[in-house]
Order: sequence, then structure tokens, then C-alpha cells
Amino acid sequence: MSQIDDLEAHIHDRARDSAYIGDGSVSAKDADEFQFGVMSQPMMLVKGKEIEDAQWTGVVTGIALSMLEERLVDAVVCIAFSEEEWSRGVLVVARTTQKILRERDVKLSLALSLKVLHEIKEDDSIWRLLFCGVGCAVQAFRAVQDDLGLEDVFVLGTQITIMQNKHLFKDKIVLDVGCGTGILSMFAASAGAKHVYAVDCSSIIDSAKKIVEINGFKDQITLIKGKVEDIELPVETVDILISEWMGYFLLYESMLDTVLYARDKWLAPNGLILPDKAILYIAAIEDAHLKHERIDFWDNVYGFDMSVIKDAALREPVVDVVDAKNVVSNAYPILKLDIKTCTKKDLAFSSRFAIKAKRNDYVHGFVSYFDCAFTHIHKPLGFSTAPHARYTHWKQTIFYMGETLTVCENETIEGEISCRPNKKNPRDLDIELYVNFQGQHSKKDGTMDFRLR
Repeated sequence: MSQIDDLEAHIHDRARDSAYIGDGSVSAKDADEFQFGVMSQPMMLVKGKEIEDAQWTGVVTGIALSMLEERLVDAVVCIAFSEEEWSRGVLVVARTTQKILRERDVKLSLALSLKVLHEIKEDDSIWRLLFCGVGCAVQAFRAVQDDLGLEDVFVLGTQITIMQNKHLFKDKIVLDVGCGTGILSMFAASAGAKHVYAVDCSSIIDSAKKIVEINGFKDQITLIKGKVEDIELPVETVDILISEWMGYFLLYESMLDTVLYARDKWLAPNGLILPDKAILYIAAIEDAHLKHERIDFWDNVYGFDMSVIKDAALREPVVDVVDAKNVVSNAYPILKLDIKTCTKKDLAFSSRFAIKAKRNDYVHGFVSYFDCAFTHIHKPLGFSTAPHARYTHWKQTIFYMGETLTVCENETIEGEISCRPNKKNPRDLDIELYVNFQGQHSKKDGTMDFRLR
């Protein structure tokens, strides 16, 4: 066993390849590498028609070329190989298709350094970026992307769930709701789907059509531009429905109601939805420093009272990253959704909660996050957007209070949270948060209204 294997076994109780058996397949008993992290054992997505001179299969190269040609992005950050760096990949910023082709290889890879991002931050001509990476590279990039000053960011990574469950996709009809660039559709096609119908109402689908054609899936994937509610499919039913429908606070600007419409209209009785479960949580947080910067700052701005703006700021939830050590209480599930059976009415909810302080501390607000799960695949797996989990672009949603609660260990904060679409703009969410706390050092009994927009 190598030193890396020894370290991984010490930290994670086993090495990363412990699930692999002699022939390279994965043991059904131990195959959780896909939650464990980056594997040294590769999985490959094969193009229908390879790009000439591409060192690997050319799938990522094709997508990168297409997005540059269609002017969807100004530059692509990717791993490239050149004669000077034959022994390892180097991060490059490619602004032209010639640059990508000259390096002869662009692929998803684990970058050793993100120093190249400084070049992007200093370049005023780059406003839209495609980042190609996996594992820690994507997580590291997500952590700094907000500081780059970009208007649009696309991240191209691997869709493990599909490729791990090829047996579920073989010869199946698949519907991709909100397909974007078509990456999930291409994974489904590569996994053996008989045909994939990819739907998106935005103009990006025009580029997705070219991406699909470049990558050799033109006959296997049909792209349809329009709202799911307005289109018709050339088939009566589909076997699998895939969609990354989740939004901030799970439901903000989410496509779940569209997914439910597609489910009711086309999904076969025993069909699959990926993902199929979601749970939304709430917990109490200590956040004095950032609350002062974001909210209390308005009490005195260069000697002027701007508390009117403070009142408005308090009513808008903050979407940002919460440090796990700032979480003061346990988390309580306030919404549980089974995407196979829930209805549109379930998306407007009201839930009581009771959370217990884990230590003596102060509470400045509440944090909400969600988990998603794939429970009907060969081996169930999922992901979390919690503060203690790896960074995701959904981050967490913070609800600040006007006052601060002083809590003692094991004291309970009770309350009720209600959420419903705004009447004037259904994409926004009206959230009402009632809090009742009768502690040793402080008390609160009141309701706060928020609007997530």
C-alpha cells in the first residue's frame, strides 16, 4: 500500500480503490467511490466521432470548441498538454479554438494550481468563462469564482450518477428537462440510452444542438426549444426523467414545477426520476461579523442614519457560504419532497420546527440548506449543500434577525417557517419565519417576513 493509500485509509477508513475487484469492475458491496471523491480508476465518455488529433476521446474538446465558436464564452480554463510539459498537464486560458487545437488535448482533470485565475481577474476582456475540471479543482474554483467579476460562468464536470448506472439507461427513452448545453443528455446517450429528448426554453439550446452534433450524438439526441408545458414529444412516454432543477433555498427559481408537469405527462408508471428526493433544513447560526457588515452597517454610514435601508436589507435573505463552525444548533427538516409523488401544491409549505443549541453562544439568524438523493439507482447516493459539506454553487440561504439571541447549551428555539411563490412574480419566494425563544438570558416571540428574489 502506498503512502497515499495509507493516508486515505487513516482519514477515510479505506483507500480510494478498495471497491475495485480484479477485472476493474466495481464491487456492489463497497462501491461508494462516487461519494468518496476523485478516483484513480478512470471512467470514459466516448465520442461518436472523434476529433482529429485529439489525444483522448475529444468530448470536452468538442464542447469547449463549440462554446468558443458560438461566443457563449470569452475564454476556456482547461488542462492542456504540450511538448514542453509532456509529463503533466498545465492550466491554460484558451481564448481561441486554435489555442485549444494547438495544445492537442483538453480534458477534465484535477488541476494542481489555480494561479491562472489571476490572469482572468486582471483581463478586462473576459466576462464569460468555461471552466473544465473535476473533484477538488471544481470545488476550489467554485470557492473563488465570485471574486473574478465575471458575468457568466459555466463549469463542465462529470455526471457520476449516469455513468455509474449504465444498466439503468441501456435502451431507455430519456427526457432531459432544462438541458442547457446538453451535457447530461450526452452522458445519458453515452450510457446506452436508446434516445434522449432534451428540452430548454433559452437560446443556449441553439448552441447545444451544435455541441451534440460535434460530439456525434445527432441521431441519438433530439433537442427541442420551448417551454416543457408548450411542447409535444414524438413519444407517448419516457423511461427516465433527468433534470438539475434545484435553486437557492431549493425552490427559488427552480424548475421543479416544470419537472412535475413533465413527470405527469410523459413518465412511464415505473419510470425513474434523477434525482428523486430532496430535504430542506433549518438551523441557528452565530454570524456577528458578517451581520454587522451586511445589516448593522446601515445604522451609521459616515455619521448618517440609514436604518431605513437596514430594515429593507433584513427582509432579503442572503445567499452565501456559512462556515460550519458558525452553526449553533442541530438542523431540523422543514420540507421533504419525493419527486416521484409530490404535487405542485407541496411546493408552498408551512412547517413547525424545534432546534436545540449545541453550546453557549449567540444567535444572529438562521441558515437553510438542502440535500438531494438518488434512491432508485443500483446503489443510492446523494449530495448535500450543508455548511459542513463541500462547496456547491447553491451555497446556503441566511435569514438574519434584527436582534441577537443569547442561548445556553440545550436550550430550544421553536418556530414555524412558511414559504409560497410571490403573487406578482411567482419566481420570487415570500417566506414568513416565526420564532419563539424563552431562554435564560434572552427571549423572543415574533414573526419576520422575507422575500427571496
